[in-house]
Amino acid sequence: MFKFKSKYYKYVLVTIISVLNISCTSLSYYSQSISGQLEVIQKSTDINKLINDKNTPINIRNRLKTIIEIRNFSIDQLGLPDNDSYFSYADLEREYVVWNIFAAKEFSLQPQQWCFLFVGCLQYRGYFSEDSARDFAKTLKDKGMETYIGGVSAYSTLGWFDDPVLNTMLKWSDARLAAVIFHELTHQLFYIKGDTEFNESLADAVAIIGVKRWLGSSGRKRLLKEYNNFLSREEKFVSLILKYKEKLEALYSTNLSDEIKRDRKKELLNGIREEYKIIKLDWQKDYYGNWIKTRLNNASIASVVSYRKYLPAFLNMFETSQENIDIFFNKIRTLTQCSLTERQMILNKKLVEFACPK
Repeated sequence: MFKFKSKYYKYVLVTIISVLNISCTSLSYYSQSISGQLEVIQKSTDINKLINDKNTPINIRNRLKTIIEIRNFSIDQLGLPDNDSYFSYADLEREYVVWNIFAAKEFSLQPQQWCFLFVGCLQYRGYFSEDSARDFAKTLKDKGMETYIGGVSAYSTLGWFDDPVLNTMLKWSDARLAAVIFHELTHQLFYIKGDTEFNESLADAVAIIGVKRWLGSSGRKRLLKEYNNFLSREEKFVSLILKYKEKLEALYSTNLSDEIKRDRKKELLNGIREEYKIIKLDWQKDYYGNWIKTRLNNASIASVVSYRKYLPAFLNMFETSQENIDIFFNKIRTLTQCSLTERQMILNKKLVEFACPK
């Protein structure tokens, strides 16, 4: 069984003391966060122990062996944190570990922010219970907000805990599994409170860099080809969303009446649906069809932007760093010293040479 470390007790104790001084609503939220995290910890078991256990199903054992390979690669070749994260496994017996809520006003693509202890302000709010997430989303809808709920299979505690691999992650391909591990470990290395777009875009960039290197170095040519095809599809999809994001923002900034804005907003959202029908023609599967049909609104569009806004800038920065991960990470360290305004300017202009005051 996974053992507590002293810092875990410290985290829980500080959290409990802190929530005693906040509202009942916030107390309820932090309580579910604590109990949810404790469940993850208590159900965690060392992966090597499971691999050596004859009672572990062979398919699970093989996936766990791959995870050890991925984790060692992340340390040796990517310079990601050398700690106990993702060397343990927890079966939560459910499809997702957390459900995240994004929210935005009717005529805005600026996502609602929530501020929390330890992690700062985020553009989403997570619940360990789907019912709780939907209940909170309803309160937002009652206030006129548009909402989007997304099931999450993995998340990072930013080094407060030794994050385990979850059963929710094993349904993925090896490439996606590696991508998520690299993504979440990047949060442990670089994290700026209150800058979701920086944190998520950087983590996705490192994930892409890492997966391509891992698949290439391990001779998984077929998986590498499939992964590149996935990236190509995703780029087309994200480009479509960003294209209409600009159109919607332009509409929302006008002085037109709300009635006219609603009509034109519907037209633009239908434009996304129609253009998606065209770009998916070359695909073997309708990868984003359900999202397009059932979840298209300001909140869901904002969720895409949060994770992808600066991705091209970070990938370009890596390429101009001689594709050397150490040089790249040194630039990121410099970037973290910038103010929010300076950082946004650098990334929006895709600058590769810059300096910020310490």
